[in-house]
Amino acid sequence: MAEVIWAEPALNDLDAIADYIALDNPEAARRLVQKIFEHVDLDLDQALRLTIEGTAAETEELEFCP
Repeated sequence: MAEVIWAEPALNDLDAIADYIALDNPEAARRLVQKIFEHVDLDLDQALRLTIEGTAAETEELEFCP
């Protein structure tokens, strides 16, 4: 199974989104982050919709369609 390496900006964005949602509904923010991590942890072969050659050597970029 492929390993997902989260980019620092992606984690920062996710944290900012969760903070914004938590202003109105902390539980919804927690569930959203949990769902995102669960989705990413799924078998990538099943969740994969498009794979393209990555910009860094020997990498691939994945696009998921929920």
